[in-house]
Amino acid sequence: MLNTTNILYSLVLSLALITVSYLAGVLLDFTVSRFSGKKIANGIFWRTFGGLFFLVGLYAIFMTKGITILLPVPFLIPFLLRHTGAEQDKAPQGGNLIFYCLACFICQFFMYVLFINYAGPGEVKFIVGDFNIYNRIAEGLNSTGIESNTFSLYPKLRGEISPYHYGDLWFYALAAKCCPINPSMVFLVSFTVLSFIFSVGLYQFVQQKFAGYSSAKARFLYFLILSGLFTGFGIFFPNFILKSAEPYVLAVFNWGKVLVLACSLIAIILSLKEKAIVLCLITVLSGLLYINAIPAIFSSVFLLLVARKIRRDISWKELIGSMALAFGLPLVFLLVLYKGVPVLFKLPSTHTDGMDFSYFLSGPYVKTAINIFIGGWFQLFTLTPYLLILLIGLFLNNRSIKHHFKAAVHSDLVLLLFFLFFSGLLSWAVLHPIAVDTVQFFHNILAPLYAITISVILMYLLFTVSNKIIKGSILLCVGASVYLCATSNIFYVGKMKKDEWVKMEAFFGNGQRDAHFVNIHPINYYSFWSSKNADMYIPLMQMSYFWRNYQNVALMTPFVQVDKSRLYYKEEKNVIENTFFSKYYRSKNLEGVSDGTTICKEFISEYKPTYLCIPHDTVCPDFLRPAITDSLQLNTTKMTVYKMKN
Repeated sequence: MLNTTNILYSLVLSLALITVSYLAGVLLDFTVSRFSGKKIANGIFWRTFGGLFFLVGLYAIFMTKGITILLPVPFLIPFLLRHTGAEQDKAPQGGNLIFYCLACFICQFFMYVLFINYAGPGEVKFIVGDFNIYNRIAEGLNSTGIESNTFSLYPKLRGEISPYHYGDLWFYALAAKCCPINPSMVFLVSFTVLSFIFSVGLYQFVQQKFAGYSSAKARFLYFLILSGLFTGFGIFFPNFILKSAEPYVLAVFNWGKVLVLACSLIAIILSLKEKAIVLCLITVLSGLLYINAIPAIFSSVFLLLVARKIRRDISWKELIGSMALAFGLPLVFLLVLYKGVPVLFKLPSTHTDGMDFSYFLSGPYVKTAINIFIGGWFQLFTLTPYLLILLIGLFLNNRSIKHHFKAAVHSDLVLLLFFLFFSGLLSWAVLHPIAVDTVQFFHNILAPLYAITISVILMYLLFTVSNKIIKGSILLCVGASVYLCATSNIFYVGKMKKDEWVKMEAFFGNGQRDAHFVNIHPINYYSFWSSKNADMYIPLMQMSYFWRNYQNVALMTPFVQVDKSRLYYKEEKNVIENTFFSKYYRSKNLEGVSDGTTICKEFISEYKPTYLCIPHDTVCPDFLRPAITDSLQLNTTKMTVYKMKN
């Protein structure tokens, strides 16, 4: 899918975005210095991280006219840069700095190129899964200016403002403005920039921890960090204990949203020595960029501050004041944004029956929550190889494990990492009835958490262990990490025969701005969560490669019955009711009517869709046949696509 021209364009654009973000951070540093009367000396991580999300926040504000969860971000970042720049970062200077940055940038970029561009003879690869959906949402943000996790090209069916992880989505939207039509390029650019910032931040942290070591070791250390970022851990999970356990731990680079969270975690870690209010505000920034992580991150920082209070490192006044200010004001902001703004500006709101809170007292809820919480601890097995090497290294160097355990208990870093695991798992267990994807409260915390943990373990051993056997084991772990990354995440790239792709190009054309699809599936198709979210997941993932915007409308959703005995009944019902055709169906006051022929005809007549998608095993309805001009059978997706008369 990526030719040489596109690869080079993506490489230049990635470097340009990193450079612009860094320069924006330098300008912010200079401005803050002038107003505060204090010299600010932030390093490359803070300047690039702060500059990037300052620009992303401004872009979101401009596109939404201020109705965005990122509204406070451009105001928070200068304050945080002022405090994080209190001391010079212990980082390499001059030529070494350029070497590290270029090595990081080039390694990560070309790893992504190899990952998504390798295909066998006669094959074409394309990105599938969540990123394709996020790419569509980002295009929806650009075209509508409405922060909705679903979007509609039909004005009457526009999505409502709703909370979601807009830190990465607005970055995708900004990158898409600079990219040609191929979404693989958005993938390349955004993931390269975000993983670069994460790795540089992790490198800066290690430099502070292990200052004074030789440049040769530091250089080797840098590539260990890269291996930490690229590790796939699923193979270490004990399937023989929990055969159906989910989610498996995957590599950090699978999703941009996880990388945004990874960058935020590094920012929190680098701020552990700052005042409680600064730490809390960086936590708030993380929550605004990735709202799904709010329960886990806020809880873990709160527990860390409580631990500090127990150690008498902070006062009750500082603990209560910082928590109230940092978390109270964002809560008010979110309530105003998602409750007050739709009423004030007469914006559409989500159709929902609400949550039955009596369920939280029922036996099934308690049983499921306990199973999730207990089963989740088995995820720690995925760290086993690295923890064993750490224990062996301590033993061979005559280190007191008891002494190190005591030191770890008093370490803010170790406590934070443990609290993140605990809080993420607890959030998932307690809140699992709220939404199907509450697993993200745990899963998306876990991936960057493990990348950080493994990198720190390997670096500690590299600098403290002299035994060649242990150093050899470290190298083996690095090689295994890179290999596991390549093998455990390959399913996020789809394949199809090249001749079929050529037929699609001839059938659909290329470069058209918008394309409207309707799809018809038998009722039994909607048995899974993803299929119920019919407007986003079907009919064809590949369509993003032909149009920046394409619109799905599933014509059967109003007639889908949701099983009340299912764990996520309420959430699945709300998803069905908020599909575009269900909204259209209700607008015609036809609720209760079981025959959809008339309403389907009316919808097609009013909105004139471009294409109709039907599975191979489903017969095209007679009333649609007069509107069909051409058809194409797709064996890869087992769909038939019909071209409709305009």
